[in-house]
Amino acid sequence: MTSKIYKYLFSNTISNGMNFMSRWLVNYGLSRFMSLSDFGIFSFISSLANLLKSIMSFGGQLFLIYKVSKEKELKYYYYLKSAFLSVVIAFSLAAVLFFMNLFDQTIININHFLFAVLLASFMVLIQNTYSFFKGTGLFDKEAKGYIIFLLLVVCLLLCLYFNLLAPILINILGLVLLMHIMLFIFSSFQFYQYYKNDNSNEEIQNVKKNMRAFIKERAPYGFHELQSGLYMNAIIIIMGFLVKDEDLAIYRSIQIIIVPISIFPMIFSQVLLKQLSENIENREYFNQLFRKFLFVSLFTGFILFMIFYFQGDWIVKMFYGNKFIDLDYINELLLIFASTYLFRFVSVNYGVLITARDKQKIRMYATSALIVVTIVSTILLTKSMGIIGAAYANAISYLFLMLVYVIYAEIKLLKR
Repeated sequence: MTSKIYKYLFSNTISNGMNFMSRWLVNYGLSRFMSLSDFGIFSFISSLANLLKSIMSFGGQLFLIYKVSKEKELKYYYYLKSAFLSVVIAFSLAAVLFFMNLFDQTIININHFLFAVLLASFMVLIQNTYSFFKGTGLFDKEAKGYIIFLLLVVCLLLCLYFNLLAPILINILGLVLLMHIMLFIFSSFQFYQYYKNDNSNEEIQNVKKNMRAFIKERAPYGFHELQSGLYMNAIIIIMGFLVKDEDLAIYRSIQIIIVPISIFPMIFSQVLLKQLSENIENREYFNQLFRKFLFVSLFTGFILFMIFYFQGDWIVKMFYGNKFIDLDYINELLLIFASTYLFRFVSVNYGVLITARDKQKIRMYATSALIVVTIVSTILLTKSMGIIGAAYANAISYLFLMLVYVIYAEIKLLKR
């Protein structure tokens, strides 16, 4: 059993590593080559696409990993139902935006929203496919896809570095969309190859039927992911209306330095969810497994925080040279972000424990309160303190979520 866990951890490390590296490199590279104004707009659209992806997914990632690993005889049923639901939601969002396009666009640029819907559509379909593979234990499938995506990213950045491509907003948006389309095609080919070689006798029928029962089962996951998307992207989106594009670009540029460490809780949590789901009846082993994962995750997060604490100046200079040398609040911004991800290391593990115990409604209630905390604190602190206030609002949000998860899990799930 232990060797299997290590195998899953290694495969998922490579898988998530390729995913995060490619997406992080896009943002970091663009923060270096694009103007602050264009990168600020790009960051706004990117966050909007991630939020819309959460709406279209409607809990698809955790739901598919959980269901496919637990009910392998129905894996295609859950996958195709998930894809169908995502497409329906995408078309519904596009229809609403086309209707809004008839009105004045001086407050909201509908074109930005429409592009975000299109980009999010491909992002969620890719996510569905690789969540399916993770549920079957084939974590390496995602790694192969994102190796290709990473190569495309490197080609894009080389073109920008050698001035073969103008780093203007419309060029970048078009190429980012094209790269996601290519990854979608490749992931679909991987799924087709798997289905063709699969020896199971499962029949795929009535995908469109019983959608009400399917959505009802999916609802706790969907509302939680929607809520997670809101509190994870709300700050950038709200800042898009409250601060200058240049200030938003500075905020996002410093945040990018911290983003790579978020891969660690993601790796641990996805493997932990699979193992907890398969050993839910063995109470003692279940608790021991969770404690081990929590210790490793928290220890890793603390070490990374100390590195940013003692070497903040050097790290910022390594990434951006003297670009932000005249801004005296950059180190403070970096430490706030580092603290935020330390809170996340803890909350992600407890969140997975709650999911494995099939208590998704608790996560939904917690994040409902969190959304209010995030939106209110972001508006108040950003208006009074600028981007530093927005960073503090981000930290407050993750601290709130961590405390709720820890208190509930320790009292209700681990001591019974």
